[in-house]
Amino acid sequence: MRAAAITDVAEVNPSLPRALRTRDGAEAVPFLPMAAVSEDGRASYHERRSLAELITGHTYFERGDVIVAKITPCFENGKAAHLIDLPADFGFGSTEFHVVRPGPELDGRYLFHALWNTGFRRIGARYMTGTAGQKRLPADTLRRHRVPLPSLAEQRRIAAVLDKADGIRRKRRESLRLLDEFLRSAFLEMFGDPVRNEKGWPTMPLAELGRVVTGSTPPTDDVDNYSDAGLPFIRPAQLDEASPITASDRHVAPKGQRLVEVLPAGAVLFCGIGATIGKSGYTAVPVCVNQQIHAVILNRDTMTPAYLLMVLRQARTAIVSRATATTLPILKKSAFERQRVPTPPIGLIERYARLYDRAVAVLNRSMQAGAHAADLFDSLAQRAFGGEGQRSS
Repeated sequence: MRAAAITDVAEVNPSLPRALRTRDGAEAVPFLPMAAVSEDGRASYHERRSLAELITGHTYFERGDVIVAKITPCFENGKAAHLIDLPADFGFGSTEFHVVRPGPELDGRYLFHALWNTGFRRIGARYMTGTAGQKRLPADTLRRHRVPLPSLAEQRRIAAVLDKADGIRRKRRESLRLLDEFLRSAFLEMFGDPVRNEKGWPTMPLAELGRVVTGSTPPTDDVDNYSDAGLPFIRPAQLDEASPITASDRHVAPKGQRLVEVLPAGAVLFCGIGATIGKSGYTAVPVCVNQQIHAVILNRDTMTPAYLLMVLRQARTAIVSRATATTLPILKKSAFERQRVPTPPIGLIERYARLYDRAVAVLNRSMQAGAHAADLFDSLAQRAFGGEGQRSS
């Protein structure tokens, strides 16, 4: 099958039309900040700004274009959208988007799927440039990336199949969202808001509820610190607020474990730095964590992991406000330890923990089904676009 570089069948980052500068600057047009584009391939068009405000210093696009986040971690996380439903002929967005406009040989939906799949993201991640936390996908890498080019009819058929597979994934994610909403609602009904503490529960600082530790990373220049069968090594990307953490894509060997703190099952984790600050989770097995994560090893006679996890999730904004404002927000361990937590009777806390455990069991079954749906989508995308086979030269 014929393959083509994107630059041969599409326009990357098209320029602003000159005629646009003659239009009324007061005209309200759609604006897409990075937050308005989701990792599941959708854009939210709620924000509008004046043309005069946007025409300089923002990214221009038109209805039918495909936009792809170029900055880490948004690119790796899959922030992209096909703007077929843009509620105007044109709009503007964050400067951290690349815009790709399909030519006559390329179906827009097919192009979207070619750029919104894990294979392309793995390739793109290898070519990103810049400093840590500010790496970006170069436009030339996008231009050189090659995609298979069947007939337009076949492109539309492939895009339709991928849309159906993605629809299954979306339904699974929606069921997870509803179950999570149930857990939040049950928590608020039983305990109230942990920040306002309108039910007047006594409070204690985190430091008195357990031992607070900050993780660390075994030296990576010694390969003997890591192994395929060691303890899971948790970084912010592995924090899972939906269910207890049991696995990671990286493991610490016994040698590396002697250099770091090994956390027991039931430790509650909270990210203290950067774009993922405030992300939380708790462990179902012993793990090691990196230096971006604070962990609370609880005194189990006064608290349960499920209860504390939900407190941290509900109080996330208040806790993150304690962070030091630097290039990246940093929540120091001492500030985290001072966070006060409502302490209802242990019997009520344990009652919620039982409810949480039952819900998580349902959640895990749904997640397994969702994983099958995700695998199906990735497999179909791999077959359509060749994943690693379609490299940027």
